[in-house]
Amino acid sequence: MTQLTSAQGGPAYVLGVGARKGVSAEEVEGLVRRVLAEAGVPPDQVTALATVTAKADEPGILAVARAHGWNVMIFPPDTLAAMQGTDRSELARRATGTPSVAEAAALAGAASPHGTPQLIGTAPSGGAEAPAGTAASAGAPRSGGDPAHGSGRAASSGGTAASGGGGLAVPKRRSARATVALARVREESG
Repeated sequence: MTQLTSAQGGPAYVLGVGARKGVSAEEVEGLVRRVLAEAGVPPDQVTALATVTAKADEPGILAVARAHGWNVMIFPPDTLAAMQGTDRSELARRATGTPSVAEAAALAGAASPHGTPQLIGTAPSGGAEAPAGTAASAGAPRSGGDPAHGSGRAASSGGTAASGGGGLAVPKRRSARATVALARVREESG
């Protein structure tokens, strides 16, 4: 097996992002920086930012991706809902159709770094929408048990960055209006 690498040669990662409507780019960027610092991962090792269809046009999320030159991967709610080992939230399910956005999107993106037919493209930096089925170029620890924000993680977390597998390097972290998780891209046979 060979480990997929970032453009800079290190391991590749995908950020999963969820947010409330109208979240600022500054808030998303601050949380992204916090998660990357926690993992010891430089921004140039991130290959994409992933989220759910309902957040595909969220300006604060897209601005962060654009500023870093990260691809944006958009997944439908049913794809994210099927991801195992993620924190589940009734609030997220009501808002987006999936009980997990940040962790599930990070894991789904890391599992399919080159895109899948289930991806929906978003507008790159201010123009036409990318074709469906593509990823477009966009230019504090959880306290379990809160039914509005997640009832805790399933027993299997899918691995960690340190293990070399394609699992969560950093589970969901939150700010007032955003959530971010980081997953390492899975190894491919080669």
